[in-house]
This record gives sequence, C-alpha cells and structure tokens, in this order.
Amino acid sequence: MTKVDEEFVFQSIRTALEARGWSMIAGQAARGSSDLSVVQARIGSMKGSKGALKPDLVACKGGFLLVLELKPGFSKSDVEKCAKLAGSQPLIDSLLVDLSSRKKWPNDISGRPVRPRSFLTGVAYQGEVRQLERSVCFALSKSDHRWSTCLPRTPMLSRDLVTLLSI
Repeated sequence: MTKVDEEFVFQSIRTALEARGWSMIAGQAARGSSDLSVVQARIGSMKGSKGALKPDLVACKGGFLLVLELKPGFSKSDVEKCAKLAGSQPLIDSLLVDLSSRKKWPNDISGRPVRPRSFLTGVAYQGEVRQLERSVCFALSKSDHRWSTCLPRTPMLSRDLVTLLSI
C-alpha cells in the first residue's frame, strides 16, 4: 500500500475534479509546488495572513464554487474550518473579493464579485467516507485509490450539483 501524503491527496483530487470538468482556480499544494494562486478569507481589516483561512483547493464549474481542505487522513479541524467559512457571509465575501482581485472569479457590472450559484465547502482525505453536516466529503480508498463522494446532510442540494460532485 502506498503511503499517502497531503501532496498526493492534492494532486489526486485535482485530477479527479478536472476529469469531471471542474476548473481549478486557486489553491496551495502542501509543498508549495502548485501553479495555482493562494487565496484567503479574512474578516475586517486584518493585515497579513494571521487568522486568515487559506483553502487548500478552490474549484468552479457552471457558477458553482467548491472550497476544499485536504489532509492525508480525516481531520476534524478541517471540517470545523469548512463550517466556519460556510457559516460566515463576511468570510465568503472576502474569499470572493480575493479571487476576483486575482482575476480568478468574475465581477458584475458594478465591480463586485458575482455571487456563485452555490458555495460549497468540503474535505478530501484518504480513508472511509463520512457524511458531514454541512460539507461535501471526498474519501480516497486505501485499497484501490478511487474516490468516493458523500454529500452533506444539509443544505439540500440541487440535482445539478449532485451530478457535478460525483467523482
């Protein structure tokens, strides 16, 4: 069995999502060896990156925005980080502004970032798939390195999004 690290999870979920037509628009690989911009969400006038949430991978497809945290194994702190981001409109707005300022997300005619059709957070790791309260779960099988997806308990997701998230 291959030892899996965060870099492997990053490359594997990226490849799987890209194969399904998702565009990778931001992220940070564990070893910093990514072609993607690092973005962050923060509240207020915080300077620098202290206290900011920096997602490991941000993808979009058809107006849907997916923000992922990645680890070699399940991480409760990543689930909590996702819940913090998803539950805070100021953090979501901050992330959209950062994406927009890097030309990774469109602005409307007034110059403000366009609202996504749906904003989702998720975790990706190697291990057993879990159903989470508010985040999508992508779990990489230890035996055959195939991804399984489990949708959150809440909120209800459109059929379009359920199809988009199946990998």
